[in-house]
Amino acid sequence: MAYTSDIPVRHSATLRHDAETHSEALPALVLAAQRAVQNVLSGDHALRKPGIGERFWQFRDYDPSDRPQDIDWRQSAKGDSIYVREKERQSAQNVLFWCSSAQSMDFRSGKALPTKRQAGQTLALATAMLLTRGHETVQLVNGSFLPGRTEKTLQHFAEEILENNAPDISALNAQKIKQNSALVLVSDFLDDIDHTQKALKGISQKVRNGLLVQVLDPAEIDLPYDGRYIFEDMAHGAKETINNVASIRAEYKQRIDYHIQSLKELATRQGWDIVLHRTDEDISRTLFKIWMRFSTDELAYGGPA
Repeated sequence: MAYTSDIPVRHSATLRHDAETHSEALPALVLAAQRAVQNVLSGDHALRKPGIGERFWQFRDYDPSDRPQDIDWRQSAKGDSIYVREKERQSAQNVLFWCSSAQSMDFRSGKALPTKRQAGQTLALATAMLLTRGHETVQLVNGSFLPGRTEKTLQHFAEEILENNAPDISALNAQKIKQNSALVLVSDFLDDIDHTQKALKGISQKVRNGLLVQVLDPAEIDLPYDGRYIFEDMAHGAKETINNVASIRAEYKQRIDYHIQSLKELATRQGWDIVLHRTDEDISRTLFKIWMRFSTDELAYGGPA
């Protein structure tokens, strides 16, 4: 994929500079996540009882002693087995997060927009905040802190997601992912689909409940440029000059739409969910979509407040 070169690539200078940058960014990240959470909880679709939902409940194989009405047909349709959803969870579910730190995540097509990295980090932290309200435990796949649901856990989550150095999904260590954990992966997922499929193969064998959050800049979807433009691959530095961008817009749109659809199909084949976030959209709207992937109607709207 190509990225416009009018936005400078952010490079790390010194360890001290990085530490100062992260410490300055931390309050803004936490505030943005808290604001998104509040908007979801107080909006028109207020969640009266936060908690992880249907997609992330524990399932077990159907037993002849179970009633047919207890079968979860949606989950069963994903494979060859018949599953029954447990009526009550015996312990909190652990949800693992991974946020890409690839150079492409630093792209933004305008100064008024957040970078893809900033948007992804905010969505990850806000989702973690909502989950801990529902008594779930959260953890970064490559984090140094233990899974938890306290304010201290969220503080560690925010600090380490800013220092995160996990550019490629293929570097994810499946051994660190416990069986039956839920997994949230945040990236632009602009790598070749075959590369992503290969990277997820080992993980999907351990994780039944996964969510891909694809974060894209609007320019990467619409290619709104006109005239002569220089495009740069932010990861490898390769440049390409297009004399008339409008002449390739239709072909580009076809390619990016096909890529997005292919990623959706990949997620579906694994029984996972996927949410697309454009960085020109309200974070709260996407957060609500993510939250609904976690929530059943019963958990979202039923029961005591």
